[in-house]
Amino acid sequence: MDHIAQGIVFNGKKPSKKQVLAKAYERVRQGHTLIEIYWGENGMTLDKQRINGTWCGFGWIKDISADDIAKEINSKMRNDTLNLWNT
Repeated sequence: MDHIAQGIVFNGKKPSKKQVLAKAYERVRQGHTLIEIYWGENGMTLDKQRINGTWCGFGWIKDISADDIAKEINSKMRNDTLNLWNT
């Protein structure tokens, strides 16, 4: 996939960390490497680094840190890879 931003917009009440992670991981599984997530004027960017393939996060949606979401995605990716090796 090209390194073109995929936008996710939450309207209404603040999304939970679980909702943000689910929507972001959906885009990750589709092969996207740059994801921007917005809720009102709050936003975050998730960027897959080409050098080592890990995700980095920048920004906040209220108390949800993009860095925390990136760490969760990296962990899920490792677990998915380990599960493939064990099948």
